[in-house]
Order: sequence, then structure tokens, then C-alpha cells
Amino acid sequence: MRRYPYVGPAELRRDVGAATGFAVASPGDLRGWLEDRDADEPFTYVVALDGTLLLAPRRSEHVACAGGAPVLAAGEIAFADGAAVEVTNQSTGYCPDPDSWTAVAAALEAAGLAHPGGFTAAYVFRRCGACGQLNIVKDHHYFCAVCDGPLPAFEAERWRWRKLSWGTWEEQTPEGWRCAACHLPARAHTYRTERGGERCVGLSWCSNCRVYSGAMVHVPLTEALPDPLADLDEHERARLLGREWALIDHLDRRAAR
Repeated sequence: MRRYPYVGPAELRRDVGAATGFAVASPGDLRGWLEDRDADEPFTYVVALDGTLLLAPRRSEHVACAGGAPVLAAGEIAFADGAAVEVTNQSTGYCPDPDSWTAVAAALEAAGLAHPGGFTAAYVFRRCGACGQLNIVKDHHYFCAVCDGPLPAFEAERWRWRKLSWGTWEEQTPEGWRCAACHLPARAHTYRTERGGERCVGLSWCSNCRVYSGAMVHVPLTEALPDPLADLDEHERARLLGREWALIDHLDRRAAR
């Protein structure tokens, strides 16, 4: 199942400690948790990476419920007579796809809880390529609410690589650069140009946000650089080196193996 890292405001992520969500593994767990709560309103939920359903009061942040960790699903959920009767994927912190229902259904069934068989309200999230604003698409209106620019209408378009400036990255940590949007570690690759010498191309990219940047960097000739394209034939190697986005996509797929 697909994992969804946190992509919301950085300040909310920085304040998060241990997960605040209550783990529901049985109908008894749910009854006990609901005893002193108003069951007439929906609650915040996430499905943790181990498949556990975590619940929190409605006004809780999803990232706090999950302890800042990636999730399999997130949204709002309402119960009646021990069953889930309303479930959505509405979480602008994690932006899960409607396909995340599979993880929700599995978590509810593992806890012995009945469910409606699908999201009672499903949302589609798209980030504007022009201004970076995160949008919830309503009534198939694929235009940014801020700049009115077109939004990707298809999932394939959502995952195209976009080249941005070096401002894409946060200050470097001992572990390396982090994406300024989602705060996950960035990947990087440096290679020498065909002319050789100390003048090299440095690339950094975020697998989650599908953005990258490139710049010329100097690397001493005495420093050996890894060549992840060494096993490719000359034609394929030339094709990748001639298209930055194709090279990034190849390197990202290889790093994910």
C-alpha cells in the first residue's frame, strides 16, 4: 500500500512528539474510547504504517495523531452503534488519495468494526504548479483557488518532475538537505560533465513532491564520484544525460529499489 508522508505546514510538524492517536484494535477499544465523547460529531483518524486505526478528537491535527510519521490513510470518521458510518479522506496534512480506502477498510475490519464499503465523501488533492498552493478539487473544477492556474487533471500529471530553484531545500542537516515543502530528506547525485575536470553537475530532488534543482558544483579530480549509469549502453546513457527530468526519474527509481 502507498505511504503518505506529512506535507502540511512545517510549524505543526515541529511541535509534534509521540503519536497522540488512540489505537483501536477491537470493538471494546472503540466503546471505551467513545464513553466520554460526543459521538454525534466525526473524529480525526489515521491508519498507521502497521495498519492500526488511530483516533483523536476532531480538532486534532492528523500529524499529531500519527506522531509525525507517514500514514496509509487519514481523514475524518463518525461512528454509530459501534460501526463506522461516515468516513472521508479529508486531510490536508497528508493528502491521501481516494485509493487509500483499501487501508481504511483493512484497519476497520481488523478491529472488528463494520464500515460503509467506501468513503462517504472522497476528496482529490492537487498542488498548483504555478504558485504551489494545495487545492481540494471540487465538482471537477481543476483550477487553483489562489492564482486560477490549471491543476493536473490526471494522477500521472501529478507526478511529473518540476524543476525549481535551490530555495526548494531547507538548511542542510547532518543527514543532508531536506525538502522545504514536506521536510523529508532529499536525494542527490553529482556527476562530471563530458568535458571532465572539476566542473560537475549537482542534482537534488524530493521523491515525495516530485521537484528537483540542479547547479554547477566543483569537485576535486582526486575525489571519485559514483556512476549509477555505468551499466547502461551508450544510447540509453546519452538519452538520460540529455534530459534532466529523465535522469532524475531513473535515479529516483533506482534509489527506491
